Amino acid sequence: MSATTSAPASPRGSFAVVADLPLEKTIIGVNVATAGTVDFLNPDGSVGSVFVAAGIAFPLAISTQINSTSTASDIVGLWQ
Repeated sequence: MSATTSAPASPRGSFAVVADLPLEKTIIGVNVATAGTVDFLNPDGSVGSVFVAAGIAFPLAISTQINSTSTASDIVGLWQ
């Protein structure tokens, strides 16, 4: 994995997840434009996956999201 992070956070408390990178903040949820799976790295190094419906705020606290295997599109991380 690269040492860089995701796109800069917006002042509204969300940021686009752009690659397989550690996120700049641990997110508390995700929103997707197209329904599908959101894959992520657990603290123990195992990969988790959850299906997220489009247009909802799905609660999910993660610090590394895996974009290359996620099937959802336009994934946005939500933080507070």
